[in-house]
Amino acid sequence: MVTAKFDYLKEEGTLVMRVSGHAGAGPKGFDLVCAGVSSIAVGIAQVISDMGFEGKFRKKPNITIREGFVKVVVKPKDQFFAETLHCLFVGEVQLGLMAQVHSQFVKLIPFDASIADVSK
Repeated sequence: MVTAKFDYLKEEGTLVMRVSGHAGAGPKGFDLVCAGVSSIAVGIAQVISDMGFEGKFRKKPNITIREGFVKVVVKPKDQFFAETLHCLFVGEVQLGLMAQVHSQFVKLIPFDASIADVSK
């Protein structure tokens, strides 16, 4: 099963996306659920990387991509917090749709509802 988890570490001002595991919906190399999840996660990681090159973060984002694992840890500057959060929300919505359609293969752990209280 793939687990996609989104976190906001308020004390650090850090946003985190972590996608791990394998869907197991088909043979290795032919698993369309896994391919879909991977495409979404890697796409979000690429957007975050591009935003980093634009100087929107306090420090370089920490992005790890390997088989069965994508992790993005980013600490946006205050004026780019909403834009960064929006980018990760897009990933959360896309992965959430995958989890709804393929619930036996994908689990979503979304941002905590308290993220809505962030006043940046």
